[in-house]
Amino acid sequence: MDKELFTWQYILFNAFFFALFFTFVFPTIMIKMGKGWNKKSQPTLEHEEEIIAQGPANFKKKYEMVGGKLLITNLGLIFKSHKVNFQAGQHNIRFSDIRNLEPTHKFRWIKNQFIVHT
Repeated sequence: MDKELFTWQYILFNAFFFALFFTFVFPTIMIKMGKGWNKKSQPTLEHEEEIIAQGPANFKKKYEMVGGKLLITNLGLIFKSHKVNFQAGQHNIRFSDIRNLEPTHKFRWIKNQFIVHT
């Protein structure tokens, strides 16, 4: 081969292109896609139940980690899964049914999950 496969111009162009793409374009696309997805996966609330806080979470069902949203309401915990999971659905746990919350960690030093004992 007489020519270099990767020239400095090629490497700089790729670095500049991917830096711009993953800094501005990709996050914008993901935000626009996420807004429509969240509207479709709204949980069903009981009468006089109000959402206090919510955030992304995983729910372990047998061997599958189901992705979705965890909502804390004035009556208990609600996990609403995304539509793309095999085991989709909603799980309600009332505060009166919870015996113990056990914080655990998936990584060594960071406690980033908890087990709900009912």
